[in-house]
Amino acid sequence: MCTKLPEDYEIVFDFAAIGMALLSLEGEFLRVNAYFCQFFGYDPIELSKLLFSKLVHPEDIALGFQEIQKLLSGEIPTCHLENRFVHKTGEIKWGLSSVSLVRDEMGIPLYSIVQIQDITARKRVEDNLSYRVEFERFVTTLSTGFINCPVDKIDEEITSALEKIGKFLRVDCIFVDQFYEEGRKYQKVMEWNPPGITPFLAPELTVEAVPRRYRKLSEKDGFNYAEKEQTLKAQLLLNIPITQAGENVGFIGVASHQGQSFSEEDIRLIKVVGEVIFSAIQRKQAEIARRNSEQLIAAAFAASPALMMILSMEGKGVIDVNDTFIEILGYDRSELLNKQSGELSELIRQSDYEHIYEILNQHGTILNREIELITKSGIKRTCLFSAEKIMIGKEMCLLLVSQDITEKKCLEKEMARLERLDLIGQMAAGIGHEIRNPMTTVRGYLQYISKKDKYADEIETFQLMIEELDRANEIITEYLSLSQDRVVDFKRINLNTIIQHLYPILSVHTKMEDKSIELNLGSLPELYLDKKELCQLILNLVRNGLEAMPIKGKLTISTYIQQGNVILEVEDQGRGIPNEIKDKVGTPFFTTKLNGTGLGMAICYSIAERHNALIDLQSGPQGTKVRVKFQGAEEVKA
Repeated sequence: MCTKLPEDYEIVFDFAAIGMALLSLEGEFLRVNAYFCQFFGYDPIELSKLLFSKLVHPEDIALGFQEIQKLLSGEIPTCHLENRFVHKTGEIKWGLSSVSLVRDEMGIPLYSIVQIQDITARKRVEDNLSYRVEFERFVTTLSTGFINCPVDKIDEEITSALEKIGKFLRVDCIFVDQFYEEGRKYQKVMEWNPPGITPFLAPELTVEAVPRRYRKLSEKDGFNYAEKEQTLKAQLLLNIPITQAGENVGFIGVASHQGQSFSEEDIRLIKVVGEVIFSAIQRKQAEIARRNSEQLIAAAFAASPALMMILSMEGKGVIDVNDTFIEILGYDRSELLNKQSGELSELIRQSDYEHIYEILNQHGTILNREIELITKSGIKRTCLFSAEKIMIGKEMCLLLVSQDITEKKCLEKEMARLERLDLIGQMAAGIGHEIRNPMTTVRGYLQYISKKDKYADEIETFQLMIEELDRANEIITEYLSLSQDRVVDFKRINLNTIIQHLYPILSVHTKMEDKSIELNLGSLPELYLDKKELCQLILNLVRNGLEAMPIKGKLTISTYIQQGNVILEVEDQGRGIPNEIKDKVGTPFFTTKLNGTGLGMAICYSIAERHNALIDLQSGPQGTKVRVKFQGAEEVKA
């Protein structure tokens, strides 16, 4: 298995950090490098006996075949694919594939060159992030659906929820059983099966009449029973107890004819769905027992994971708020009870308040309106707001429901920012050096030519060109700092040591600008840090602060420990950052400065990410405070 390459290409081929292979036109291996063997788990001799198509995931072969046909026909010079491969062990791996043809002087194809970059880890991260977003969306939709669902539609909503979670988990059965008579008996409430699977609906049973594994459920202990289960004819049975107000009310279970395992996220999802479903079941049962009872409202009200408030429409003000409302917004119940709607301005923006009442007056109800609620400490929480008129006894009231989606919104913004930063970083690593090398050559020739006598009159023009090349080179240096593939030299060092090392340089800058700098350095443990990168981060933050301040302004650098984390804080006395652009800070190439590159804060975020640190920005008319939070000394890994 060998095809001779030019000597220069031999080294590149053999020692490339990506998988490379030469294939015959029939797909036979002619030559492979070490990384290719490592990626697939085969040695060169084993590969020589295989066709390349045997390594491609069966579901991806058709797409690859189409692209190869385009390549052979000359329709495209190179084909690029993201597809799955099968490792020798059977593990599925993801690769970024590039295939090119080598032709003879007549243009006839001789063989192909295949390059594969391992992107398995990236795909797993994407899948995990996608799963988390889908999970949050699913639970939010489910919770809101049950909260606003009429009682006579709850059974349909439960069936729909079980079907969605069953398909989501790819199981053959998902069911809900409820305990009653203080946990001595249970009965099946609802069950979902895909087409072709026979339902299993048990009659009422006593806990003592079933095996020990069911009795464990009444003791708030779940189990994952993976042996052959004769009654259900299932190879896997998972039951999760549902507890409300400290009492076990039943369990949600899944069964599958195919043996499989569930991740912690899967089990968490099933449990949350079970809790939401049981909340709906109890609301329905309470309505049947006493449809117009205040106990119905109280049960649904207290069990809801959403922020809820009952507001009288007959002038009595706030009747009640639930525990979630108190917990998230930070008020005592006594601070809110009996307040009139017009006295709740501290909870909600005036514009949202006016719009809500306008919709209520026109339509009598609101569903999933995005608003901002304000906590007692002044923090804004983004919520999906719904409102419905209800009767409590003989009094007309408003039930206000807010689903807190703040974390979800932040996660979406952070994902978008990280994706942009990752893309810029990849571009930086790929093209930064390629741009710098020819620029260096151009600069050298400009210096050489400018010294010739015949260009003496143009010396200022040459100097301007050289200065602009130097400026471009500085931008490229910053651009390369965004690369995630940078070699980072982590060493144990005290953050204060780095700041004290920079202090003389910083002092000179502040004195030149008639400004001042103050250090408030607390006692810190050593961290694993890259000194050069931390110097760059601090210099960038200080430079931004100084540029934002007027003459005589003071910039303060502080360090301290908060909740086990090391905090670096840079505070200026500038005009602050306008709210409309605050979310854009850190976006590569976004700048409000006349001669700015828009890379300074992006580099800070990139450095923080490589150090597993978080950047928090607070800004107002009196100035801006940037906090960088590092993990404790024992938690940071090099």
